[in-house]
Amino acid sequence: MSTIAPSTQTRRHSAGWGVGAGLFFSVVVFVPAVFVVRQWLDLAEVSATPSHLRARPVEVPASYWVTWFVAVVVLLAPAVALAGWFVMRRVAVGYVVTAGLVAVALAALTIGFELGGFAPS
Repeated sequence: MSTIAPSTQTRRHSAGWGVGAGLFFSVVVFVPAVFVVRQWLDLAEVSATPSHLRARPVEVPASYWVTWFVAVVVLLAPAVALAGWFVMRRVAVGYVVTAGLVAVALAALTIGFELGGFAPS
C-alpha cells in the first residue's frame, strides 16, 4: 500500500498517446514532407520506369539519401524533447518506436518504388 496521497503522485501519461502521434506524423506528414523538400531543393526526379526497362542504370545522388536521413531525424526529434520530461517518457518511447518503424517501412517502400520502378512491365 502506498503512503503517498493520490493527489501528490506524479501522473504518467500512457504510451498510447505516443503511438497515435507516431502513426499520424509518420503516415500523414513524413513521406509528403520528403517530397516537398526534394522539390524545394530542386533535386532530380527518379524515373518510375522499371529498372529492367531502362537503357542505363539510375545514378542516385547523395542528396537523395540525405533528404531521407534528415527527414527521419526530424521526425524522431520530438521524442528527445519529450524524454527529458519524466511524466512524458512513456509517450516518447511509444512515439519513437512507432514513428521509427513506420517511417523506415514507408521510406523503404517509397525508395523501392522510385529506384526499382513501379510502372507495369
